[in-house]
Amino acid sequence: MSFNWLDFLDLARWLHNNSELPGFEEASCRTVVSRAYYAVFQHVLEYAIVEEGYISNSNTDHQALPKHFQSKGDNIRNEVFTKLKRLKDNRRQAAYDNGLTHKPKHL
Repeated sequence: MSFNWLDFLDLARWLHNNSELPGFEEASCRTVVSRAYYAVFQHVLEYAIVEEGYISNSNTDHQALPKHFQSKGDNIRNEVFTKLKRLKDNRRQAAYDNGLTHKPKHL
Protein backbone atom coordinates (compact mmCIF):
# COMPACT_ATOMS: atom_id res chain seq x y z
CA MET A 1 0.00 0.00 0.00
CA SER A 2 1.43 3.37 -0.98
CA PHE A 3 1.45 6.40 1.27
CA ASN A 4 -1.42 8.83 0.84
CA TRP A 5 0.44 12.12 0.45
CA LEU A 6 -2.70 14.10 1.19
CA ASP A 7 -2.43 12.82 4.78
CA PHE A 8 0.36 15.42 5.09
CA LEU A 9 -2.14 18.08 4.07
CA ASP A 10 -4.63 16.87 6.67
CA LEU A 11 -1.85 16.97 9.28
CA ALA A 12 -0.89 20.48 8.18
CA ARG A 13 -4.49 21.63 8.51
CA TRP A 14 -4.74 20.08 11.97
CA LEU A 15 -1.51 21.77 13.08
CA HIS A 16 -2.70 25.06 11.59
CA ASN A 17 -5.87 24.89 13.66
CA ASN A 18 -4.15 23.64 16.82
CA SER A 19 -0.85 25.51 16.78
CA GLU A 20 -1.30 27.55 19.94
CA LEU A 21 1.06 25.39 22.01
CA PRO A 22 3.11 27.96 23.94
CA GLY A 23 6.66 28.22 22.68
CA PHE A 24 6.02 26.27 19.48
CA GLU A 25 3.98 28.72 17.41
CA GLU A 26 6.72 29.45 14.88
CA ALA A 27 7.85 25.82 14.67
CA SER A 28 4.25 24.78 14.05
CA CYS A 29 3.86 27.43 11.38
CA ARG A 30 7.02 26.31 9.58
CA THR A 31 5.92 22.67 9.77
CA VAL A 32 2.47 23.51 8.42
CA VAL A 33 3.94 25.21 5.37
CA SER A 34 6.42 22.42 4.73
CA ARG A 35 3.92 19.57 5.05
CA ALA A 36 1.37 21.38 2.89
CA TYR A 37 3.92 21.87 0.10
CA TYR A 38 5.12 18.28 0.12
CA ALA A 39 1.56 16.93 0.25
CA VAL A 40 0.52 18.90 -2.81
CA PHE A 41 3.81 18.36 -4.65
CA GLN A 42 3.70 14.57 -4.25
CA HIS A 43 -0.01 14.39 -5.08
CA VAL A 44 0.48 16.45 -8.24
CA LEU A 45 3.60 14.44 -9.15
CA GLU A 46 1.68 11.16 -8.91
CA TYR A 47 -1.12 12.64 -11.06
CA ALA A 48 1.32 13.87 -13.70
CA ILE A 49 3.06 10.49 -13.91
CA VAL A 50 -0.12 8.40 -14.09
CA GLU A 51 -2.40 10.68 -16.10
CA GLU A 52 -0.05 12.72 -18.28
CA GLY A 53 2.97 10.49 -18.84
CA TYR A 54 5.31 12.82 -16.98
CA ILE A 55 8.73 11.21 -16.55
CA SER A 56 9.95 11.81 -13.03
CA ASN A 57 13.55 12.69 -12.24
CA SER A 58 13.97 13.11 -8.50
CA ASN A 59 16.91 15.48 -9.07
CA THR A 60 14.86 18.03 -11.01
CA ASP A 61 11.17 17.41 -10.23
CA HIS A 62 10.81 20.41 -7.91
CA GLN A 63 11.73 22.68 -10.83
CA ALA A 64 10.44 20.62 -13.75
CA LEU A 65 7.00 19.61 -12.46
CA PRO A 66 5.60 23.15 -12.19
CA LYS A 67 7.00 23.92 -15.67
CA HIS A 68 5.31 20.77 -16.99
CA PHE A 69 1.91 22.15 -15.92
CA GLN A 70 2.70 25.66 -17.12
CA SER A 71 3.65 24.35 -20.55
CA LYS A 72 0.23 22.76 -21.08
CA GLY A 73 -1.32 26.20 -21.40
CA ASP A 74 -4.85 25.54 -20.17
CA ASN A 75 -6.45 27.38 -17.24
CA ILE A 76 -6.57 24.44 -14.83
CA ARG A 77 -2.95 23.47 -15.35
CA ASN A 78 -1.88 27.11 -15.13
CA GLU A 79 -3.66 27.27 -11.77
CA VAL A 80 -1.81 24.12 -10.63
CA PHE A 81 1.45 25.79 -11.71
CA THR A 82 0.64 29.02 -9.86
CA LYS A 83 -0.42 27.33 -6.62
CA LEU A 84 2.46 24.86 -6.62
CA LYS A 85 4.94 27.71 -7.19
CA ARG A 86 3.39 29.75 -4.36
CA LEU A 87 3.53 26.78 -1.99
CA LYS A 88 7.15 26.12 -2.97
CA ASP A 89 8.10 29.76 -2.34
CA ASN A 90 6.35 29.67 1.04
CA ARG A 91 8.08 26.39 1.92
CA ARG A 92 11.46 27.85 1.01
CA GLN A 93 10.75 30.87 3.22
CA ALA A 94 9.60 28.65 6.09
CA ALA A 95 12.71 26.50 5.80
CA TYR A 96 15.35 29.18 5.41
CA ASP A 97 14.17 32.62 6.54
CA ASN A 98 15.08 33.46 10.11
CA GLY A 99 11.85 35.25 10.93
CA LEU A 100 8.44 34.52 9.50
CA THR A 101 6.24 37.57 9.06
CA HIS A 102 2.84 35.85 9.05
CA LYS A 103 0.98 32.64 9.73
CA PRO A 104 -0.46 30.96 6.61
CA LYS A 105 -4.10 31.92 6.12
CA HIS A 106 -5.30 29.08 3.92
CA LEU A 107 -4.36 25.46 3.47
